[in-house]
Amino acid sequence: MYWELGNAFSALFMKGRLSVRDAVEAILAYGRIPIQLVDVDLVRALPIAHRLGIYAYDAYVLASALDHNAPLLTLAGR
Repeated sequence: MYWELGNAFSALFMKGRLSVRDAVEAILAYGRIPIQLVDVDLVRALPIAHRLGIYAYDAYVLASALDHNAPLLTLAGR
């Protein structure tokens, strides 16, 4: 997950939409979020991906949120 954050920021760098300073501030803020890493239930996630027509990666997040009754924050348009 941490690597995904860095990858997203590097994509924003290439588009000129984020400065290194802002990225560092965001990483420090991210470090203050109490995150619990959990295993993904592929048996639950893959049918979600198929039903919604989304990538499995996105379905993993949805399945985990459902399994743990956790709120989900997204910028996706769906």
